Amino acid sequence: MKKLIGLLALILMTHVNAQDGVLEINQLCVETGCFQGDDPGFPVKVTNSGSYRLTSNITVNSANTTAIEAINLDSFTLDLNGFQISGVTECSGGIVECTNTGNGLGIHVTASKSVVIKNGTIVGLGASAISGNVFGPFTIENMIIQKNGGDAINAPSGAVVRNCDIHINGGNGFTSSSVTSLITGSRFINNGGMGVTGGACGGNVFRLNDGGEEECTLEISPNSCGNSLCTIN
Repeated sequence: MKKLIGLLALILMTHVNAQDGVLEINQLCVETGCFQGDDPGFPVKVTNSGSYRLTSNITVNSANTTAIEAINLDSFTLDLNGFQISGVTECSGGIVECTNTGNGLGIHVTASKSVVIKNGTIVGLGASAISGNVFGPFTIENMIIQKNGGDAINAPSGAVVRNCDIHINGGNGFTSSSVTSLITGSRFINNGGMGVTGGACGGNVFRLNDGGEEECTLEISPNSCGNSLCTIN
């Protein structure tokens, strides 16, 4: 009877979410599939463009497990809503060392128009916290990304990263091959690779990144490296 009541509540919750235009993702719905097109278990598969939000913390139990996969979409917005996506990887600071790493991602996304990921924490994934290729605006804001096994953010296409705290990840804080990326108002501290590679930087703080503080393509306003302003060679 309890299982039946829980299932009915989940169906009702999903219906309400569809009515307000935002679909919810939480640990409970992962067990049955959070919405149409999503099979039970991880990764949560987003197959329709639109707006989504977390309504609980989400935990994966393997370093090779991806939490959320949103691919081949037009547009995608995910509001973590103050919640956390977490995994089993452990990283320590100083000279960064990570254990129990793998190929699991926090959020993997591909889209042809636009993506927004905001307002939460990603910690302890086997590889990158956020990985994606977006042909329109790709905005990552107000995120805490720490202690993941690979790069914190890997965005081959241009991305906007602002107001993020990116600490103690195994690889680079931000990796992009695009000169159109923009990184502002964020902190990159004690990551295992570079703080940032690629893009235009302004108003960021870089400290103690093992591979070097930053290799920004362009400095649009002063950044802070160690106890001094950064310089572009």
